[in-house]
Amino acid sequence: ANLRTDIAALGLARDEDMFETEDHVAYGCEVMRYLIAGDDVAVANLTRQREFFTRHLQPWLPAMCKAL
Repeated sequence: ANLRTDIAALGLARDEDMFETEDHVAYGCEVMRYLIAGDDVAVANLTRQREFFTRHLQPWLPAMCKAL
């Protein structure tokens, strides 16, 4: 729920057809790409990148990669 709220605040939405863990990882990476390469400085900036990564990827991504 926190992820959906945060991506909605960025003007993005999760694809309802994405159910597999890998798809969620891919979507998190795609949001990071948007935050890094986006044209809107109000949205695509280092602060937002750090917040999104710290909140939504860093807590579980290393453990998932280790498990795979």
